[in-house]
Amino acid sequence: MTSIAFNSAGLQIQAGAAVPKAQTAVGIPATTLSPEASTQLTLGKPAEQTSVVYAKPQLPLSQRQAWSGPSNDRISNLMLQNFNAQKHGLLNQSRGLGRLLLEGFATGQTHYRQTFSSYALTDSDGSSDTARTQELLALDTARLTSSRVGLQIQTRSGQTVQLQITFKNGQDGQNAGLHVELNSSGKLSDTERKAIAQLAEGFESVLSGLAQGQGPRLDLAGIMAFDNSALAAVSLTVKDYASDAAVPSFSLQLSDTQRTLQMQLPQRNGVSELSLSLNPATPLRGSSTQQRQAAIAQILEQLDASVQRSHANDALVALFKQAFTQLQELAPPSPSPTTPTGKLDAMLQRQVPALLSGLMDFQGSFSGDFERRNSQGQVNEEGQARHEISQTTTVKKDPEKGSAAVQQVQNEKVSAQYLRARNNAALEPERGNYDSYDIQDQTTRTTQIAAADGKLIQGQQSTDINLQRKFTSFADFKVQEQRTDPVRKQLIRQLL
Repeated sequence: MTSIAFNSAGLQIQAGAAVPKAQTAVGIPATTLSPEASTQLTLGKPAEQTSVVYAKPQLPLSQRQAWSGPSNDRISNLMLQNFNAQKHGLLNQSRGLGRLLLEGFATGQTHYRQTFSSYALTDSDGSSDTARTQELLALDTARLTSSRVGLQIQTRSGQTVQLQITFKNGQDGQNAGLHVELNSSGKLSDTERKAIAQLAEGFESVLSGLAQGQGPRLDLAGIMAFDNSALAAVSLTVKDYASDAAVPSFSLQLSDTQRTLQMQLPQRNGVSELSLSLNPATPLRGSSTQQRQAAIAQILEQLDASVQRSHANDALVALFKQAFTQLQELAPPSPSPTTPTGKLDAMLQRQVPALLSGLMDFQGSFSGDFERRNSQGQVNEEGQARHEISQTTTVKKDPEKGSAAVQQVQNEKVSAQYLRARNNAALEPERGNYDSYDIQDQTTRTTQIAAADGKLIQGQQSTDINLQRKFTSFADFKVQEQRTDPVRKQLIRQLL
């Protein structure tokens, strides 16, 4: 270190000892490089000198790698390969790991645990105890990090299988790491182990779709086609708290009683959200694939028409359409055949399903910000939109009277607000020159069927359309024009 002192006696320069600095490399111990000088400047009077130190020697650091167990197996090799690929995101780091873990069930591997960490070792006293303490802390941090992929499987025999992959990206200046864990609550039958191994490709397809560089897509068919005779429920979740997460949150729940998907996507002012829940036990659903596909197409066509008015984000709409199609397309396993309890039930099961949609009852929504750009790439429109769709089927029977009432209601609700610049110009709300739009739409389709004396006596479908768009034009923050354009229609169709 070089010392510079200035007082009434003049300027004095003194040489001091150099402080070594360490070179870091993954898996390579630190080595000593050439000395690095620092400077101490002292200003003051002869009788009272004040010393201020501007550079403080740094403790030598070295980058280390640590494993919680033997690392010569296929899964450990893939963990290191993913980490070294430098695609540091939870979904990229998880690539292929779940597939290997699940495939192991075919050969009897039902438990596995491994943690990897890359961390900076602070050589404060050079002791092996200090180094070991830092290593254990780094492994704990990698294992307990909050960003994770989780898969839970419930078998028909009551056993639970859990798979977990966690990743710490090290962006906070601390260690980075990856942890995988697989365990089963009890002994599994050969049929159960085979059914779990068959989930490997479907699990990987979901994560690969979410990790697409051009934006996430949904590929649910593989994981949804699990062996329902061996497995009772499958739950897949993703929670990624990194600031650059491609998918901050994803959840897929599949069982005899529900098909639920929830998802979040990052946007400029927060996150957009998507939610869809289906009821596999919808009464009088029927089993016609052709009817179901026609009903899906009709719902998507209506959705396209409403999006033209709301201007909702194209990518978000595409994801919702993928979710709705894939969750509805694969019919749930038919329940065990039962003998109808009477003539009324037999007649309803035989004649009513064809008059309904053929879809599982559902409740879904998506919401988020959107923007549009002009030919020069400037934002000339921005806003928010929320869409909600649902279907509810109810059956009320009076066996003593031999009567029944069936009702199926499909509802769509749209709320959107957006601002648009005029003449394809850049949108500048702070200048007070723009057009404002407020969309409030609702469409309800109600199907009503009545039966008496073992026969259908009424079948009717009514569609109520209530659309409203409020338009306001501003110039220098003053309202120049304002109008509301309502559309109200009612359509009635006889089904019998």
